[in-house]
Amino acid sequence: MQCSRPCFITDEALPLPAARRDGGLFHTSHWNEVLRNMKKTAVALAALAALAVSSAAQAQSARPQSAPPRAWLQCRACHTTKASEPDKVGPNLNKVFGSKAGAHRPNFNYSPALKNSGIIWNDRTLDAWLTNPARTVPGNRMAFAGIPDAAQRRALIAWLRNETR
Repeated sequence: MQCSRPCFITDEALPLPAARRDGGLFHTSHWNEVLRNMKKTAVALAALAALAVSSAAQAQSARPQSAPPRAWLQCRACHTTKASEPDKVGPNLNKVFGSKAGAHRPNFNYSPALKNSGIIWNDRTLDAWLTNPARTVPGNRMAFAGIPDAAQRRALIAWLRNETR
């Protein structure tokens, strides 16, 4: 049966018990249209939920981002940490752990003192360097007095280890 109202929906779907066939406000063809729209909406919401779950899973599998420690504010004036970022006045620190001092970034102009220091960057050597670069490697070009607070150095090194993997 066709709807008496001007609509493009036929009366083929299952009629609802409360539906009226007299063209009233809740006649069968309009209920069927509502049901079809609800199904489309449910499918769209399910797809959106699946996308949100997969995005959340990808975000969790990615390296967790933590806020940089306060000491990094001094370092970031001259250094970067992401692989895609360029060197600044100082070299980019991406993948610095385990690398040889003065050789980490091949195109960076390191001082001869740092190149010849024999240092391999790890927690212990970075702690010494961050305490007093001039005393750790006399003749290096880094214009930085150091971080006297051991807790700040530990926080910075832990953050760098995670951030520069």
